[in-house]
Amino acid sequence: MILTLASTPSTVGQAVEAVRRFALGHGLDEAKVAALGVAVDEAVTNVVRHAYHGDAGRFLTLSLSVAGDAVQVDILDQGPPFDPLAGAAAAPDGDAEDRDVGGLGLLLMRELVDEARYIRDGDRNKLMLRAFVRHSPARREPGVA
Repeated sequence: MILTLASTPSTVGQAVEAVRRFALGHGLDEAKVAALGVAVDEAVTNVVRHAYHGDAGRFLTLSLSVAGDAVQVDILDQGPPFDPLAGAAAAPDGDAEDRDVGGLGLLLMRELVDEARYIRDGDRNKLMLRAFVRHSPARREPGVA
């Protein structure tokens, strides 16, 4: 299933709902559906806010598929190159008042899925998120499938 969505605030909800319906329909349990939904919410929000700066004239593509025993969500955008899996994510240590703003969503996104990969494909960012239906293999390093 492929969806092309305009870069608007409602895009986030549309993407999460599409992922929820697709994942439930392909055997993912409720807990994993919820976790995958939060990861997709974070990724799509980042595209709308940071890559496209809310420009409703820009579009992103959501590709939903089953790959082996996993539900796979690919999020493609034409924003500037940005690998959300690269580098250290913000650690939730210390007091909230003392931390820099941002970064926790990226950490959360990485932790909520069984596998995540990023590639730059020509002029597009492609973030691949996977949640396994039957079992979760040993967690791999971010960016490694």
